[in-house]
Amino acid sequence: MKKYKQYDFQSEHRINPKRMRTLREKTLRPKEWWKDGVTVWWTEAAQAKMLAAIGKAPECPQIHPNEPDGTLPTDDVASDSRASSRNSGPTDENTIRAKVHGVAKNPRYVYVSVDGRKVAVPADKYPSKMVGKTISLKRNGQEYERVQ
Repeated sequence: MKKYKQYDFQSEHRINPKRMRTLREKTLRPKEWWKDGVTVWWTEAAQAKMLAAIGKAPECPQIHPNEPDGTLPTDDVASDSRASSRNSGPTDENTIRAKVHGVAKNPRYVYVSVDGRKVAVPADKYPSKMVGKTISLKRNGQEYERVQ
């Protein structure tokens, strides 16, 4: 079961504590949230309810019945950097180019498509500005790291 901190939601959507408490009491049932010390936790269903309550639709990716979990559309998959005509970065044989598809839940990372799989890599200072751009990656064991 996935759980969410009320404080994170409150900070992200700039809701003051008093309004947050009132909103939680009106929207959620007692089984959908609990306290652990001073921290208030929510279930995944509660997170979706709270997003709907403040007028924001929960994030719902497109689901294709024939695609396994953790994959991205294959229209812009990673390619070998030597094949690119506009490659201004390093020409190391292990370097690949990949398109950024979105910001991860942890905003320090972005998702890119490598061989049709969704891979999280470290982001720049403003990850939302990276979406749609192509970046250079280098494989480091099982993980990928950015090449500047």
